Amino acid sequence: MLDEVKLRTLFLHLLRSAIWETKADTSLLPISDSEWQWVYATATRHTMMSVVFDAVAALPDSLKPEARLMTIWAEVVTQQEKEHLKQLRAVNYLYGRFLSSGITPVVLKGLVLSSCYPCPRHRFSSDIDLFYGSVDRKRAADEVIEGWGIPVQRTLNEESAFMVGNVVVENHGHLFLSHNPLVKSSARKRLQEALSSGDSYCQSDILGSDITTLRPTLTLLLLVCHSYKHVINSGIGLRQLTDIALYLKKEHICIHREEFSRWISDWKMTSWTRCLMTALIRHLGMPPEYSPVEPCGQKAPDTLMDEIWLTANFGKGDNRFTDTGQTVSRKTTIRRLLHNYRLFAHHSFGEATGSLLLLVYNRLKENLTKGK
Repeated sequence: MLDEVKLRTLFLHLLRSAIWETKADTSLLPISDSEWQWVYATATRHTMMSVVFDAVAALPDSLKPEARLMTIWAEVVTQQEKEHLKQLRAVNYLYGRFLSSGITPVVLKGLVLSSCYPCPRHRFSSDIDLFYGSVDRKRAADEVIEGWGIPVQRTLNEESAFMVGNVVVENHGHLFLSHNPLVKSSARKRLQEALSSGDSYCQSDILGSDITTLRPTLTLLLLVCHSYKHVINSGIGLRQLTDIALYLKKEHICIHREEFSRWISDWKMTSWTRCLMTALIRHLGMPPEYSPVEPCGQKAPDTLMDEIWLTANFGKGDNRFTDTGQTVSRKTTIRRLLHNYRLFAHHSFGEATGSLLLLVYNRLKENLTKGK
């Protein structure tokens, strides 16, 4: 039987080595072929295949996995590098077309975060996220894209998706979704006013492409709020933690701490932010000075890390809430939400409760619609 405590420790040794560009702690090596298979599978579940591969490839030959696994792993990395290049080409194409139409999209997350990694092309990204500052501007962008002859699929919450070649692009009308009834209307208005101002944006050189991005303080707010949304709904993996740690490594000096503290207070995310930052310091080895808030001394960050090992990337492969032999169902979703609510609702009670009630409302609405 595999010793998962030992393997998790080893995995973090390798991950820290890759992201902080240090020599890996090899005290737990060598390991067996089956143990290396666990490391590879875990890297896959957390979409950290290429990042962890960088640390593994730097090991002495006597400590590396057997040749067959290394070959398979290297092929996966090569394919991810090709996908990354496709996304860069898609962004350059879109920017050229949008600017000629008088629209300036703002690139969020994916490619922006990849530029913070030691090897940018090794940060996994499934799509490109574009933001337009408001719902009205996002709708105008959708119409422009359709004018190019590209179909746009509109979804709930003022989001839409389209394809550039085989690259998925998502358009967002809101910076992040919040279902928290405790957030004051004045806070929502203040954020919208900020996003309507040119001062909230900057030009960045993202891997040779000059694009518009959010300023660091608002980007960190987005990452914090977006991570909590996924923790409540499906879970997050080590990639989400690594994104924030490396973004802070690059931009912590540019984060306006008082402004950031006000934002997370407005959006009832102070407790969650402290938990998240503490997890980064304890488990990923992030220097404490990078954190814009004081760490917490509670066990909550360790509870978060325990869940991260189980849920991986957005709940990928987490079968704890499914009945034997069954696939994911509505019952599964409710079980997972209630489990996550029990563990993490205290960090942002209004957001967790609002998300749960919205799901119940949508399910009831679907059932009533089917009954007509």
